[in-house]
Amino acid sequence: MTVDTFINYVEKGGINDLMYDVLGEQRTPDNLEYRNLKASYEQVSRMLAGAKKKNPAVGNVNIASLGNILLEYKLPATSARCDLVLMGDNKRNRPQVVIIELKNFFANDNDLPGSYEGLIVHNGIEERHPSAQVKGYVDYCRYFHSEVQKYKADVEGLVYFTQNINTAPFYEYPNNRLTAAYPCYNANDTDALATKISEIISHPNEKFAACFVDGVYMQNRSIMKQVAANLRKAGDSNARPFVLLDGQIEGHALVLSYLEKSVASREKSVIIVKGGPGTGKSAVAANLWIDATLKYGKGNIVYVSTSSSQSDNWMHIYDEHGKKAGARFSVLKANNFNPGLNSSTNAHYLGLFRKTHPEYIINKGAKGEKLDRKYFKEYTDYLINVEKVNGHNENQHFMSIVDEAHALINPNSDGFNNSLFGGWFFAIGPQVYHIIRESQVSVFFADSEQSYRDNETTSFEDIKKYAKELGVKDENIHEISLDGLQFRCAGSKDYVDWINGLFKGQPLDNVAKWKESLKLEVVDYPSDLDAALEAHIDKGDNSVRILSSYSREWISVKRTEDGKYGILDKMHTAKNVRYDFDLEDREGKRYKKYWNYSTGSKGYEVYVQAPKGTAMHDDPLCEVGCPYVVRGFDWDYIGILWLDDMVYRDGSWCVNMSVAAQETQYKQTVSEAKEELKKKYGRHFNETTMELDGKPYLIPYNSPGMPSCEKLFDKVFKAYRILLSRAMKGVYLYILDKETRVYIKSLIKQK
Repeated sequence: MTVDTFINYVEKGGINDLMYDVLGEQRTPDNLEYRNLKASYEQVSRMLAGAKKKNPAVGNVNIASLGNILLEYKLPATSARCDLVLMGDNKRNRPQVVIIELKNFFANDNDLPGSYEGLIVHNGIEERHPSAQVKGYVDYCRYFHSEVQKYKADVEGLVYFTQNINTAPFYEYPNNRLTAAYPCYNANDTDALATKISEIISHPNEKFAACFVDGVYMQNRSIMKQVAANLRKAGDSNARPFVLLDGQIEGHALVLSYLEKSVASREKSVIIVKGGPGTGKSAVAANLWIDATLKYGKGNIVYVSTSSSQSDNWMHIYDEHGKKAGARFSVLKANNFNPGLNSSTNAHYLGLFRKTHPEYIINKGAKGEKLDRKYFKEYTDYLINVEKVNGHNENQHFMSIVDEAHALINPNSDGFNNSLFGGWFFAIGPQVYHIIRESQVSVFFADSEQSYRDNETTSFEDIKKYAKELGVKDENIHEISLDGLQFRCAGSKDYVDWINGLFKGQPLDNVAKWKESLKLEVVDYPSDLDAALEAHIDKGDNSVRILSSYSREWISVKRTEDGKYGILDKMHTAKNVRYDFDLEDREGKRYKKYWNYSTGSKGYEVYVQAPKGTAMHDDPLCEVGCPYVVRGFDWDYIGILWLDDMVYRDGSWCVNMSVAAQETQYKQTVSEAKEELKKKYGRHFNETTMELDGKPYLIPYNSPGMPSCEKLFDKVFKAYRILLSRAMKGVYLYILDKETRVYIKSLIKQK
């Protein structure tokens, strides 16, 4: 579209056609958005007509480049959209991009400067400043857009309020520097803005404009690699941040604002940052750690991990690359917040409390006595105040940043499964309680839909409950949402919506919205996964991984009593190690793989970092990642071994009990589901083979009157939700069950 074409649309009453052409069939604006777009486009048309008068080349329809105008331009590899992008050449004969953020704000007297740079109070609500929003778009293009890099293009950004509002509050401190770089214009400034546009872009560049539209994201989006690069550059003048966009900017600024208030008041605060897979939680968390550490000092701001996979990888990144930023040794496992009640000290405290506080003791018969976990606060007080345990004082950490907080253990929640140890001694109570107690500021990044193990029982309400019990005031408990953003899955929120609806009986018919940006392909044989991913490796993209839900027993980590097979080692040199995956493949061959290696000095680090001296360093496809290990990480391309734990039968999704039972992380749920089935079917149900009348029992989606079976179905669904949302660019599926394979192919229109 050219500027002249745009002006003609608007002036000749074709605004409806314009919005259809801009938005297409992929997005239908609601009434409010429609009115705002209509008003904004009409004002933009007047401004561009003015620019054309000052420089006729602006509207020259025969030269498409300067006239090339992008409306609702979707930044590569994200869900973020720029309202208006102009492209051409500037007076220095360099390619020029101008990004304009449109706001149809109406005049009011309520706008106030925000509490932190990047925030503004608009209509009584503190939200991201429009200049911060456009700054994110500009930085993203400057540093990471392929054609901006290739052509060494200049990029500028500004805000255009298409109503006549008072912009003074937007320019005041703390946003004075921000708006100096990314100025705000209102309707009264239309002529001045027209002059600026006519001067910034002096003549067309059709070739660059065409290339810009087809540009791609150049940076490696792997959170691990990017954080490593950031830490190495910390303090350098040329250090480039992990650019945050839209809601990420707002969330990051809000957390830093709350942090400043907590510093000033010396009061405890708790911040919950919510977001689904790919919404940028880890990027915000990592940026927050770096910014807070550089501003408030080193050593008292910790990054808290909730799994061994997380901690091993983050410790490697922070220890190896974080020397400049003071990041070394700053990662703590959530289990480290236990003040000293554990399996080794349990007998001592049982004996002590048996004499002084017999009410603390539960008699478990043959299993022996146990400490009642409902008294965890009393145990904590005793350890800190009487035993004087070191390293667990209240507020000893200025700030604790908890990523993947949905994996926190709460032994006191309803239905908690105490058969999973997880390295946390349950009598000491909820992990979240101890994190909040030991931190002045606690920030929890979480997605409740990724809590799929039996002991992952900490809810958002639990966080707020224990915060209040520890004296955090209501006004110091904050919630921030990142939902609506997408920085994984080729930036397609529609694809994530498709995953969410896939197993719920109402699949979304939205494949057309994401199939061009994200590759999803069903292959016929398991070795086809390797072939597809190896093709990307041959092109120089080593960010690949094979994944599977836990539908096969982890036998390579075990040694039998008769010693017939060994234990997998990091280089796969051990003899007689049985494969965890042994599947029928093309031409009668067998497809054999091991689960993740997790023993030895390198631990879980090999899953993501694949350091030298590991088999995965030489062959990233030689091991299969499970949901627990890969949660929180991403790769450009993934292959998924979709085996027979989740199958499609007679128009409904079903979970195969016998296969799903291989997942040890929800064995309590499996046990409860078995009890339900025994009660319902009696001797017809074989709890050993999990068969009903000799056939594998399939739990259908939506099983009224069988809550435990429904709970198991939900956990398997969550595992697949994690796996299907790990890719940045593409997903390859091998689906073992034929009926399921045919159904998925029909959904994505694949023959």
